[in-house]
Amino acid sequence: MADPHQLFDDTSSAQSQGYGAQRGPSSLGYPAASTSPQAAFLDDPVSNMAMAYGSSLAAQGKELVDKNIDRFIPITKLKYYFAVDTLYVAAAQPLLMYWLTFHLVR
Repeated sequence: MADPHQLFDDTSSAQSQGYGAQRGPSSLGYPAASTSPQAAFLDDPVSNMAMAYGSSLAAQGKELVDKNIDRFIPITKLKYYFAVDTLYVAAAQPLLMYWLTFHLVR
């Protein structure tokens, strides 16, 4: 029986066997149970190089943002605007719901 997580039949080996060739249960074209597609992808040296390059690129971008964000937006002012507590949110929600109920229903 086919793998329950496989959505479609693998037809990539159909050309080598001819169209409409009968396949036995051992030649379904699915990977072996011990190797998952994710493990096969992560074992590929090109994907390892791409993952290392992507993570280094992301680290460089994060470092650049951390270094230069204070020039554009002072963190102290940013903290002032986002300093809300639960009581403020609880008081603001009924006001928003009142507005949404009567102004968007029209």
